[in-house]
Amino acid sequence: LLNDNMIEQIVDKISTSETIAFFSSGLSKFPCDEMNEKLKILGKKTEVFNERHVMQYCAKKLTNKDLVFAVSVSGETKVSIEAVTIAKSRGSVIVTLTGLSKNTLSKLADYAIYTMDNKIYYDDMDLTSRITFYYVFHVIFEKYLYKMQKDLKEHRKSDDMSL
Repeated sequence: LLNDNMIEQIVDKISTSETIAFFSSGLSKFPCDEMNEKLKILGKKTEVFNERHVMQYCAKKLTNKDLVFAVSVSGETKVSIEAVTIAKSRGSVIVTLTGLSKNTLSKLADYAIYTMDNKIYYDDMDLTSRITFYYVFHVIFEKYLYKMQKDLKEHRKSDDMSL
């Protein structure tokens, strides 16, 4: 379900974005935390938000120079939908990672990525694995790292030629 062209476009957005925000709730926070830390190591300004009021506050501060990853198995998590709606109204680029379904969150996306899920609930708690979200973030991160390294080599090569 991963479209290489879409992934490349998302990688380009990561490269050019001033701020990258992750909106998630529950267990979907953990794949976001990992991607957040990896991008920070590479020098990107990133943050994970999973509390409703803070998420909305952050969304109001975003601009058309920013990127949002909204992650939800159902794609119907109200707090994420509210925050994404605000961020989209401010011009931010929206990438959604959701389960394979028609859902409200993916309809708001500039780039909608769908993953397979096997919903697991216990006592009305969502215990569905987020392994596919980890995988998608891994693919995006790997391509972003490759692009950074390639751009750095080209920059160094052009610097060497100008000497």
